[in-house]
Amino acid sequence: MQQKSYQMQFPAQNHQIILRSGQPIGRLITDASGDALHLVDISLLPAYRGQGVGSGIMGALQKEADALQLPIRLRVLQGNPAFRLYERLHFIVTDSTGLYIQMEWQPLLQK
Repeated sequence: MQQKSYQMQFPAQNHQIILRSGQPIGRLITDASGDALHLVDISLLPAYRGQGVGSGIMGALQKEADALQLPIRLRVLQGNPAFRLYERLHFIVTDSTGLYIQMEWQPLLQK
């Protein structure tokens, strides 16, 4: 059901496997087909959480969005520890709808 929901909302989604030392440790789903780079889903195996892997991936995503001059938009489940990571990376809350918090990061304006 989750995959069908993602496909309906983000038909141009890009799936990536996150590797560390050649071993799969998670996944990343993004969609940059509209007016924003959407972080559809990011998931790491529990053993790799809290080690800076997510911060590194998000930093690379911010660089990509900055180059494209697109904001990054995401939804995070209320109570998910990733919320603190997104706050540290300068995402701001744009809406809160029941189970989810919507957040956005803006790229630096280029002159």
